[in-house]
Amino acid sequence: MDLKEEGRWGEPKGSSVSILARLEGTEERSCCLFNIFLYLVGLSTSPSAFCLRRRPTPSQTPIAAAVQLHRGVVRMRLLTHNMLSSNIKGVTNGFPLLIEAVKVVEKEVDFNEDFLKNMFVKVEWKALVEASRTLGYTELPESAEASMLDSDEFLRKFHHALLELHLEDGALVCPETGRKFPVSKGIPNMLLHEDEV
Repeated sequence: MDLKEEGRWGEPKGSSVSILARLEGTEERSCCLFNIFLYLVGLSTSPSAFCLRRRPTPSQTPIAAAVQLHRGVVRMRLLTHNMLSSNIKGVTNGFPLLIEAVKVVEKEVDFNEDFLKNMFVKVEWKALVEASRTLGYTELPESAEASMLDSDEFLRKFHHALLELHLEDGALVCPETGRKFPVSKGIPNMLLHEDEV
């Protein structure tokens, strides 16, 4: 059966399973697995939305703002980090994941005031501050209130921390068990072992 024409189990052409089956390189397969994970935890509307062979569209926000393609590599932003947690069996305190940064990249992103104001209420502020400090950015205040969204200076700092800092290499660590989820080329491997499910 030609997987390029139809899915392995009868899915329509272009479905997540048929796309995954066609991927040849391990980097592409890891990227697609990560995107299916984002779909399963409700952070994406399409499991194949960010596979390397497809480009995100504006309608795929907010995850389009969290994970973006740069020269074929998905880079994990602190917005993504703020939405992930450890789902290991028996873990009751899996958020926020600790960060072990080996390589951090800063990538300029267009400033969008409306997006920032909408995301402010969804972000766990303390976790964002701790994560940004781990990546070497110390400009965020310890606490923040909605009234601070009227300040352009505050919005610029929030924008930089949330969207322009990328964890390129390192690990995300479960705060309860110490289990490390490696991040390579901006792609976190959040797959669990059999005994962790």
